[in-house]
Amino acid sequence: MAFLLVLLPSAAIVYLGFLCHSRVHPAPRPACRALLSDRGSAALIVLGFLSLPPLLVLASAARARLARRLRALLPPAAWSPGARRRAGCRDRGRGGRHPDGDEPLCAWV
Repeated sequence: MAFLLVLLPSAAIVYLGFLCHSRVHPAPRPACRALLSDRGSAALIVLGFLSLPPLLVLASAARARLARRLRALLPPAAWSPGARRRAGCRDRGRGGRHPDGDEPLCAWV
């Protein structure tokens, strides 16, 4: 929904440019002919496509912000990765080797 709302102006500009261009529609409406020439329609198409990348960035930021706010409404997670440690895993800072001299291999997959 965020992408739709943010990209709607750019999509409308591109649509209007294509709607009024004579190569797309051989006989455009008289209202289009009164407002825009082919050069104006081409300029609208170019402007619409050039405005897409910044609007995509804004839409991504809006979506991320909305997701962050909605995540607070979700119930808390039932587990946390730090709470479950295997008995053989030790922090590197605490050091400690097995009697045979090898360190245990601990990895989150």
